[in-house]
Amino acid sequence: LFEMIVAIGVFSIIVVISLGSVLTISNAQKKAASFRVVQDNLNFALETMAKSIRVGFDYYCYDDPTPASNPLIGDYDYSDPNDCSINNSTGGNVFIFKAIDEDGSETTKAYRINKTQNGTRIEAASSETDDFIPLTGNDIEITRGVFYVSGSGSGDPEQPRVTIVLTGTAGKAGKIQSEANVQTTISQRQPDS
Repeated sequence: LFEMIVAIGVFSIIVVISLGSVLTISNAQKKAASFRVVQDNLNFALETMAKSIRVGFDYYCYDDPTPASNPLIGDYDYSDPNDCSINNSTGGNVFIFKAIDEDGSETTKAYRINKTQNGTRIEAASSETDDFIPLTGNDIEITRGVFYVSGSGSGDPEQPRVTIVLTGTAGKAGKIQSEANVQTTISQRQPDS
């Protein structure tokens, strides 16, 4: 009987240690997966925006306190280029610019950070479709998104550029939640006139 109690005790200790190891490995895998989700979403959004902004012109930045109330790109007055300077550190959550399509026609494109029912998302729109569509998935929450634009005004000596700062989280709160920060600066490709 004594040997049986000792054997069950040793077996129980081994099972508890093994179970703890399995749970730790499982949590580590979930954390890695959530980090991959947030990193992939932010990189996709940033690369998509950078690719089109680089060839754009007439940069317009705006800080919209209620972007959800403006469902279309046409709801914004972007007739004059406008800076959201990094010097005042507020930036903007809406960035609009003009670009030339492959067929040679001029189009207007926009990106914005918008709080929706599903969380805060990065959204994109163009004058061809007019309405905003999400660039990031429902499994990521944008906790910080800001556009800083400088040099957009005509006649200033500075080449127009935009700095995009994004922070996103994915995964359930606690040990498996992951956060990523990305930032890039994009300069207008064509020389400023």
